[in-house]
This record gives sequence, C-alpha cells and structure tokens, in this order.
Amino acid sequence: AGGLAFHAHPLTSPLFPGNLDDLIAAGLAGLEAYYGEYTPSQCKRLAAIGRAHGLLLSGGSDYHGEQLKHGRDLGEVDIPDRVTQALLAALAARTRHGLS
Repeated sequence: AGGLAFHAHPLTSPLFPGNLDDLIAAGLAGLEAYYGEYTPSQCKRLAAIGRAHGLLLSGGSDYHGEQLKHGRDLGEVDIPDRVTQALLAALAARTRHGLS
C-alpha cells in the first residue's frame, strides 16, 4: 500500500535499541521519537538514535478515544515541524518513484 514502517513507542520494547539494526534490515523506515508518555529528554534521546541510524522520525499521542487515553489528548504531543516535513518529503518521494 506504499506505507512506511515505524517502530512505535520504542522505549516500551525490552529489545530496543539492540534490535534496531535487525529491524532496519527488515525494512524499518522510522522511529516514533515523540510520544505522549515520553519526557522531553527521552524524546531528544530517541531522535538522536533515529538520526544516527538514518531513520525518519515520527510522533503521536497514542490517543484512541476518551476511554483509551495513553499519554495525552489528541494533538497534544509537540512534534517539530522539521520532523513532519521530512516525513512528508519521504512519502512524496515514494509516490514519485511509484512505490505508493
């Protein structure tokens, strides 16, 4: 379908970051560095890990409705504009190359 694979809330994985190279080899394109339950220092650390591995970055609140809140309300996670722009550029490049 042309999507990109991201590792969601990686700090909840007991294998992270040791499994990162294997995930990248299997097609991982990005890392969720900005997540509702993460502190600013955790987000900064994850962004650095992602950049060091050449991964795209993403973020989200993990909001699944009023009954299933994880972290924050919808739209409350601060995701830097440069992260959003890089993700949009990567998706556009896939479309231009017929990978969507």
